[in-house]
Order: sequence, then C-alpha cells, then structure tokens
Amino acid sequence: QNNILWFGTNGEGLYRYNRTTNQLQHFGPEDGLTSNYIFSLLVDKKGHLWIASAKDGLSRYDGQSFYKFATEDGFDAISIVCLVEDLDGQIWIGTEDKGLYCYDGTGFTNYTSKDGLSGDAAYSLVCDNENNIWQGTRRGIERFNPKTKQTKIYGQYEGFDAVETNQNAVWKDKSGCLWFGTLDGVIRYNPAEDHFNTSEPEIRITDVGIFYHELESQTPHEFSYRENHLTFKFIGLSFVAPEKIRYKYILEGLEEEWSPETPDNYARYTNLSPGVYSFKVLAKNNDGIWSSRPANYPFEIASPFWQTAWFYLLVILIIAASVFTEHKRRVKRIERTNVILEESVQERTHALVAEQEKTQDAYRALLESEEKYKTFITYSTEAIWSIEFKNPISTTLSNIEQIEDFYSSGFLAECNQAMTGLYGYESVDQMIGLPLEKLLARDNPRNIEYLQKFIMSDYRIMDEESYEIDHNGKLRVFLNSLVGIVENKKLLRAWGLQRDITEKKHAEDALKESEERYRRLIELSPDAILVHSEKKIEYINRAGLKLLGALRQKDLVGKSIFGMIHPNYLKEAREKIKNIFKGKRPFRNLEQKMICQDGTIIDVELIGAPMSFQGEIAGQIVIRDITERKLAENAVMEEKERLDVTLSSIEDAVITTDVKGFIVLLNDRARQMLDFEEGAGVGFRFPDVVRIVDNKGPVQLLEDVMKHKKPVAMVKDIVLESGSGEKYQIELSAAPIKN
Repeated sequence: QNNILWFGTNGEGLYRYNRTTNQLQHFGPEDGLTSNYIFSLLVDKKGHLWIASAKDGLSRYDGQSFYKFATEDGFDAISIVCLVEDLDGQIWIGTEDKGLYCYDGTGFTNYTSKDGLSGDAAYSLVCDNENNIWQGTRRGIERFNPKTKQTKIYGQYEGFDAVETNQNAVWKDKSGCLWFGTLDGVIRYNPAEDHFNTSEPEIRITDVGIFYHELESQTPHEFSYRENHLTFKFIGLSFVAPEKIRYKYILEGLEEEWSPETPDNYARYTNLSPGVYSFKVLAKNNDGIWSSRPANYPFEIASPFWQTAWFYLLVILIIAASVFTEHKRRVKRIERTNVILEESVQERTHALVAEQEKTQDAYRALLESEEKYKTFITYSTEAIWSIEFKNPISTTLSNIEQIEDFYSSGFLAECNQAMTGLYGYESVDQMIGLPLEKLLARDNPRNIEYLQKFIMSDYRIMDEESYEIDHNGKLRVFLNSLVGIVENKKLLRAWGLQRDITEKKHAEDALKESEERYRRLIELSPDAILVHSEKKIEYINRAGLKLLGALRQKDLVGKSIFGMIHPNYLKEAREKIKNIFKGKRPFRNLEQKMICQDGTIIDVELIGAPMSFQGEIAGQIVIRDITERKLAENAVMEEKERLDVTLSSIEDAVITTDVKGFIVLLNDRARQMLDFEEGAGVGFRFPDVVRIVDNKGPVQLLEDVMKHKKPVAMVKDIVLESGSGEKYQIELSAAPIKN
C-alpha cells in the first residue's frame, strides 16, 4: 500500500521497504516490536499494520508506535498463525490453540470448537465475496458465517480430497474462487458451483425391537409390562452426502426435550414404566435442513395387575378390615394393661424402698472408691497429674492461640509423689501451682508439636513424647497420655499419665548412630554387599551396583538374586541362601558365576550371614569378584598340565621336595629308579629313599640347596643307590623353587 512493502521474519523482526525512495527500514524490540518471530502480516483499510507473532501474541502498528493486545483487551492467545480483514472491516485472527478471534474495533469475540468449529487450530484465513470467513485446518477447510454463527466443514464428501492444509497457503482470485495449499497439492473452491441442499430428508422408522428381537409388524402396539426394553431403528433419505445425515428424537411420555444431534440411526430405551408413549424422530441433511414432519411410532405399555383399579379397591377393603380387627384387639389389650398397671404400682412401691437401700449402699461404696482412688494416686509408680487453667480456653480458637493460652494461664493443679521424683522435687507441695512454662519448655519446637497433636486429636492423645526441664535444669524426655475435659466448647483441665523414657531415648539415638555408621561402612565398602529377604533384594550398595553393571538402586532392588546366578550354579546357591532363613546358618567362600545387567558372566565368591531387616529375618550377602583370581588359577592349572606332560615324556628323573625334604612331586622315570610303584612316592623323605655318593662319599645336595638357596650346577660321576640297593651312574643338578 502506497508503494510500501512489509516483511515479517522468523527471528529477525520486521522490515519496511519504500519502493519510491528505495529505502529499507528495520524494526525490532528496541523500537517497540513485541517479538522478532512473525507468522503473518496484514494492512487493514485504515492503513494499520497487524502483526501475528509466533511467540508473543498480537500487536498493531499505526505508523507511530506498536501496541500489543493483552488479556485486559479481551485477548489471551500467545501463538498467532494467520490474519484476514472481512468486508465490514473486522479483523479475524487465527491462533494455534485458541480458535478464532474477531476484532470489531472495540473488543474481541472468541469462537472455538464449542461454537461449532472442527478444532481450535487455524492454519490459514480468507474472506470470500459473501463475507464468510474460511479457515484451513489440519482436517480440511471450513466456512464460518459471522451473521448466523454457523460452520460448514468441507471434507471428502464435499470434494476436499486432501487431509491437511498448509499454514497461510490461501488466496482469493479475481473471480472469487478460493485456493488452498495442502499437503497433497493445491485445491480450488468455486462458490458458484456450491449449491445449497434445500431438499429436506425423508425419515422412516425401519425396525422396532423388544429386548433386541425385531417385531414382525410396526403397526401401533400394546406391550405387556415385561416388554419394557425397546429399540427403534430409523433412516433419513438424502441423495446429497447421505453420510452427513444427522438425527434427533424424543419419546413423548418420558422426555420433555429432543435429544442432541447424533449420526447414530437407532435409539434404545430400557425399563420403561407402564403408560402411553409416542416415539418421534427427525433427520437433517448436510446443509442443516430438517425434515418438516417426524416419523412417529405410538405405543402403550400395559400396567401389571397390582397397579389396576380393582386391585387398589381390594387392597383398601383388606386394610379396612385389618384396621377394624386391630382396633378390637387394642381395646382388649388396654383392658389387660390396666390390670397389669395396678399390679405394677404395688411392685414399684416395693422397688422404691429397695432402691433407697441400694442408694445408701452406693454412697458408702463411693466413699470407699474415693479412698481407693487417693491411695492409687499416692502410691502409683506412674506420674499422675492434672493441669488447670486460670481462664477456660475456647476450643474454637486457632491452634497457635490455644497454645498461647496454655502457657499464659496453665498451672499444675494436682500430682502424685511419683511425679516429684521425675522432676527432682522433694514433695508434692513444691510442685503444686507451678506454671506450665516452668515444666514444659516453650522454646522447644517438639513441645509445640506435642500440644498441637493434643488439640488436633480432639484433646486426647496416647504415648506422645514431651521434652521437659527438671528441678536441676536437666532435659528429660517423658512419654505422656493426656485427656482434656471439655464442656460447652471450653477446655477446663487436662489429666495425664507420665513415664520417664530419657534413658530409652538415649539408647535409641545411640542405635540410630550405630545404624548410620553401619550404613556408611556398607556404602564405602569396596566389596559388593546386599540385603536379601526370602524373595527379593531389599538393598545393595554402590560397589554392588558397579559390579553387576547397574546404574540405580531400582535396577536391582525388588529382584531376586537367583535370577542373576548362572543356571549351572543355581542349585547350590539357592540351597545355601535358603538355609539362612530356615536355620539361620551362615556360609562362606561359595564360588559362583553371576550374570551382569549387560549379560557379562563373572566369577564371584559369596559370603552369607543372617541379619534382622525391618523386623524380619534377612540375609546379608557379600559378593567378591574373583574373575582375575580364577583366570590366574586356570593359568596355573594349564601350566601344571604342561609340566605333567613334560615330566612324563622326558627320560630324566625329576624329583621335587618341600623345605623339610618330603617328596611332593616325581615323574615315572624317578619312580622306576627309586623302585616305587605307579602313583607312589609322594610323602617320603628324600634322604630316606635316596642315597647319592661320589668317590669321596655321600653327597648332601639337597641340604646345600636349602642352605644357600642357590642352584647347584651339573654334577657328574656320581652314583644313586635306591632303597632296594640298585645303583645308577647319574649326572645330577638341583635348584630351589618357590611354592
């Protein structure tokens, strides 16, 4: 307009290009623009620029400044997609989730799916030559008439074959045709070819059913009171978009209003009462034209015999006869009662005399009971006391106000000798009259909580802790049972029992500290440690999570350890762990294979012992990774096998002893020379079965090796004598080895 082009950008604000002066001007937040993200622009007939923001609502530029519409203007949408001005100069705003807004120059009107729109998201807007507002949506296109407030949706039955329109892809050409861009190409709407369907649909009732069984004839019918479950089927006839036929119906005699519109072509009524009814149904075509005359099915449900006039008359006669009979009986009963009353007066006179004697006995028992009560209070091992208030406390006050009154007017009115001992006083007289604040420390938050519980539990608590200061200034912990005496919504006094649990609390605190230290040790332990109940893992430390490849406690807690043990080892592990719960028997050094979370199989050693967990028997299981040890052992075994093969295949005699000279290993050639049978020889002392000599005498070869811990080089020209006396000319070498 006026050779001015406006450009809205996605993140770079607003640009204005003057084609006459060839100047480009930028507008951003520093100029009053509310958002740099713009979906749509509109210049209205007044020359004002309307700006639809993707993130910051709707604003308008009048050539001097920007104005943002907000909630106080009647506009609360945030994401605006499209804009259009109608023939009357009204601005229509399409939003992402708030439906359509219409601005008439003074205020906004909002239209949503509740007003007949197919949804609350608009992709594009255009105004046709009839001043109808068209919007493209994700379901198709629809036409909104601002005057009638009626919406017509165009889908496949109206020729709209696409599924979803594109944002702001819409145009009205000079001939008045509307063009919509969709995911499946472009679609043109020609209003000249859109003929309004003025033919009202014919409506027929096709079937009537009783308890889902169709009647052979649809003529008006009288049903028995048992036939009170009816189904009506009907159909509306229209040759234009029959799929869009809608129905509404009413059952006169039961309903006052027609049903809401529905595409369903049946209606069902159950448990109908006896009476005269008429079922009526209307049909509406695709353009909202209703059939002028409804289809009608009148019928009657007969009353059961107990609801007929003759039955009512019979019941009245029976009731009248019963009333007359009962009246006669009542007269006779009154006469008998008078006789009984005379006898009762005499008996009551004797009873009053006896009652007076019982009252005197009860008074004597009361005096005796009061004496027993005083004796119980005096000699009870429990502290018994009562608190009274200078001014009764209203129970309608707030908790804080009541507690304030407790401390300001409460005092100890009565207590026994046991209570004086708890507080460090010598006599009851020293305590009577002490203010509540002297006994129950006001600055201890736990005491305030204790009094709040007393109020909130209707002035009656059992076994609640209080923290109080004794006569020597020491903090004591007491367990209290407290009952308040309330009359006319006023708390008059409170009675209580008290027991000293200071030492018990110290023991509990020490136990908590011990448990905390135990938990810290478990968490810091390099070994994997878990607690297992009979069915599942209850706890596992961080080392256990790492060993089994888990990231969080919930990955393993709640599962059974048996699901992580290799099937080949499961039987033995199950037996050992089950014995913890059956016989409380621990086990040690149980070698197993376990399956980690990622499927890796590791060698482990299990140590298990019974423990108590949350009051139940449980098992503490330590898991040590022995994979590297097993690899080393396997390597040793392989080395030993290679050594055995070597020793059995060479011609030399080889003998190994321990430090004391006992033979621990020898090959077949050595057994042959020493006259041992196959498999024998181990355990004999080397000097007892072998004698080695040279030309100078016996050779102490083994002793020299042990003494100097150095190898002895090859010695030649020596003789070995076996235990049987046989001699061999040999060459001999020896060396120390480590176990």
